Amino acid sequence: MYDELVANTPLWLYAENRDLVDQMPKVISDAEDQIINLIDHYLFQQVVEIAFVDKGTRDIDLSQHRILELRAMRVLYRNGGMTPLERRDLEALSMLFASNRSGRPRFYAQFGGIDTMRLFPTPSEDITIEITANIEPPRLGPSQQSNIISDRFPRVIERATLRQAAVFMKNAEDEQRYEAEMQAAILEANSAIGRMRRDETGTRPIETINASGQ
Repeated sequence: MYDELVANTPLWLYAENRDLVDQMPKVISDAEDQIINLIDHYLFQQVVEIAFVDKGTRDIDLSQHRILELRAMRVLYRNGGMTPLERRDLEALSMLFASNRSGRPRFYAQFGGIDTMRLFPTPSEDITIEITANIEPPRLGPSQQSNIISDRFPRVIERATLRQAAVFMKNAEDEQRYEAEMQAAILEANSAIGRMRRDETGTRPIETINASGQ
């Protein structure tokens, strides 16, 4: 889809300005920046095994993924099965073992930086970390022709790219037109993602629950 956007956007806008052709990579990147802020991040939710934590260290490297939100975390310790860390607040996750599981450390984790979680206490052996997170998809480019947004909701990226191109061209009329079309496409996409969440989890987004709780 990337090459199609680069080739077709100037034609759709009847742009005679050669600068727009040259600026299309940035136009598409700026469009993706806007989409990420507006689309329901549930679309990007994945369960991934992040790392083995080396014995004697506590830092869990998250930099291999561009994490938008960390939703859940589980630790496999001494082959005792995956045990979840429950969210305590926005800055920390905590896990307390049941009282009948004596001898096991009470692990918790907190952010040690943008791309690092710190696990406490320091593990005494290698352990497996699994996270559920909303992970930003790879950006479109010459070697990345599509991603989950362009595959599932191509109109969103098309309208956002047209809007951003109109901004570059300083065409206020086209900007307003494509802004409205982009917002309509995002609303449609978010409704579809909300239905997907309901089907997969059995719950509805809180913003869709009406006054009677239905």
